[in-house]
Amino acid sequence: MLRLPSEFKPEALPATLPCAQPLDAEQQDKLAALRVQAETLAAAHPDDAAWLTDACLLRYLRAARWQVAKAAERLGNTLAWRRERRPHVLDPDYVMPEAATGKIFVNGFDRYGRPVIYLVPRRENTKPSRRQMDHLIFFLERAIAAMPPGVEQVTLIIDFTGASLFNSPGAGVAKETANMLEQHYPERLGSAYIVGAPWFFGQVFKLVSPFLDTVTRDKINFVDLKHKPEEPKSTKEAGVEQNGEWTPAGVPSPMWDIIPPEMLDATIGGRYVFRHEMPTYWEHLLAETVHYSPELPPGVSATDVANGTVNGVRTEMN
Repeated sequence: MLRLPSEFKPEALPATLPCAQPLDAEQQDKLAALRVQAETLAAAHPDDAAWLTDACLLRYLRAARWQVAKAAERLGNTLAWRRERRPHVLDPDYVMPEAATGKIFVNGFDRYGRPVIYLVPRRENTKPSRRQMDHLIFFLERAIAAMPPGVEQVTLIIDFTGASLFNSPGAGVAKETANMLEQHYPERLGSAYIVGAPWFFGQVFKLVSPFLDTVTRDKINFVDLKHKPEEPKSTKEAGVEQNGEWTPAGVPSPMWDIIPPEMLDATIGGRYVFRHEMPTYWEHLLAETVHYSPELPPGVSATDVANGTVNGVRTEMN
C-alpha cells in the first residue's frame, strides 16, 4: 500500500507539473501580489501560514486563470472553510465508522506518482451527513500527505461495480462533493475514472456537470470494463514518456494506460489483488500519512466518539 510504481521516475517529475514550469515576469508579479493578500487574510490566524505555500497560491492562481482578485477571493473563502471544517486535523476515530467497510480508500499511485483514491458506492454503510462528507475530506487530506515530493494531484476512481440506486450518491451529495473539490481543492484532481456507471448515474452527472469547470469536466473519463485492452500499454505507448521527459497523454486517457497494472485493483482490470481489512489498513494508513495532530470537529467530544454518538446521533453502521 502507498508504494510508488516501478516505472515512476522522480527525477523527471518537475517537467510535468504546472507549478514547476518557470514563471514569466507577469506570473511572478501576480504570485507576489497574491502573497501579499494571503498574508493579510491569514494575519489573525498564524496556523494558516504553513498551508499558504507558493505551490498552494499557484494552484489558486491557475484555477482563477491568473486573475489575482478572483484567486484572492477564492483563497479567502477556503481559509474560512478550513478554519471551520479543520480538514487537516480530522480525528481518525471520528470518521472510522464511515471507513469501516472500505467505501473510500487510498491505495497505490499512477504513472505520474499521483495517489489513487477509490470510491466504492456498493460499500456504502451510512446516510448522508456532515460526517460522511468529512470522511471524504479525511481521505483527500491523507492522499495529499502521501504525495511524493513534486506531486500535487490525485487520481480518482469511482467503481460502480455492484452498486444500486439505493447505495449510490444522489444528486445532492454529488453536487456538494463537486463544489467542495472545485472551491477548496482547486487543481488537485489529475484525472477521474468512473467505472461501470449505471443508468441512473447518467442523470446525476447531467445535473452536476454544469457546475463543473470545463477543465475539471475534461478530466472525467467513463470506463467500460467490457472494453479493457488485452494487456495494458507500457508507459511509453501510453504517451506518458516522450523524449525522456514525462508529459501528460491526451485526455481522455484509458485508465489502464495511466495506472500501472500492478497498482490497479484487480476488480477493475488491474493485477493488484487488494483485500480491505480495516484494522490492518487503518494502521498502515495512519502510520504512512502522518502530517498533523488530529482533532475532533466542533461540538463532537471524545465521549461521543467512544459511545458511538455524534451530536446525539448514533454512528454505528446501518
